[in-house]
Amino acid sequence: MFFERSAKSLDEHHEARLVGAASAGNALFLRTVLDELRQHGDHFTIGEVIDRYLAANTLDELLALVLERYERDFERDRPGLVRDAMRALWAARRGLTEPELLDLGGVADGGAAVPHAVWSPLVLAAEAGLVTHSGRLVFSTEPHRRAVERRYLKTDDDRRAAHAALARTFAAYELGPRVVDELPWQQLGAGNVGGLVATLSDLAFMDRAYRQGQAELRHLWAKAEQAGYRVVDAYRSIVDDPAGNPDMAWEVARIVTDAGYPVQAAGLHRHLVDSYRQRVDETAHRRLPSALVNLGAALMGQGELIAAEAPLREAIALSRGRNDRAALQGALGNLALCLRDLGHLDDAAALFAALSALCLRVSVVVFFVRLRVLRALRGFRLAPRTC
Repeated sequence: MFFERSAKSLDEHHEARLVGAASAGNALFLRTVLDELRQHGDHFTIGEVIDRYLAANTLDELLALVLERYERDFERDRPGLVRDAMRALWAARRGLTEPELLDLGGVADGGAAVPHAVWSPLVLAAEAGLVTHSGRLVFSTEPHRRAVERRYLKTDDDRRAAHAALARTFAAYELGPRVVDELPWQQLGAGNVGGLVATLSDLAFMDRAYRQGQAELRHLWAKAEQAGYRVVDAYRSIVDDPAGNPDMAWEVARIVTDAGYPVQAAGLHRHLVDSYRQRVDETAHRRLPSALVNLGAALMGQGELIAAEAPLREAIALSRGRNDRAALQGALGNLALCLRDLGHLDDAAALFAALSALCLRVSVVVFFVRLRVLRALRGFRLAPRTC
């Protein structure tokens, strides 16, 4: 059945040879050998091919032989094609589309993109080791990925070079979801933290990355901060003059808050609160309660507990009137923490009870809410919540 699509078959001697091999007990090993035999074009030498592959003692050794065969068969017109393609797939976070791989081949070769006619035979031959997810090629199994790493990425320099090649490829593309998915992470993997910071500092990129995944953006900035860069310096123009770019002030305020700069965060959130109070558009109306919560959290981060009370109480009143449950949860929880730290335990307990009841109404898991309450009342230090 396996050979039917190729109009081929194995004779009884070859079948017995395969069935009797000790390594045939590994399904992936056997499937890999059969796939190689299916692609072999000379019936008269198939016995030699079987002997060569069955001589491999492990799956890793077998896959190394397969990669070696790819190099012999598919690198006549483009030396290094297998190495460059496999290294790129190894380095990619979320796989690569075929056009991306072709462009990468051109970057690695220092010339034009690899022609489709040169690439297609390789990807067809390697179909057992590659699968397509959401239009992108990825390794089908961890052993295939491991075999590539052992053959082509033996040193840290090799791995950094693979990430750097992908970074150059994606840096040439128009800003979009795939650039956000790959470019900063490839710069990080290449050890190019300066390049990573330059990418994140670009306001257009930051805006797209913030909307696409705040958690990932925070993680990237955490890595940059560990290397000595400061998020407040990257967005200095907005930190110092948020009115000059009001559309970005909200996002920068959130990133600065999460990065641990309460003084600068408080200034940004105070500006946002004042701005939203003056505006009459729907965005300002919707964001004011959350902006008040964030201002209160920033003030709490500076230890200004008394100053934090007013914006948090206003946030509670506004979010209740507007049925903004997300802002209400943040305001209740932060004010409860604030009052607890001020020593007003009865008032704090009442707010925690209100928070718990709210969470029940919106089907939040009760256990985690109660755990937060218990930890807070027993003196655990919890970070103020932002919206």
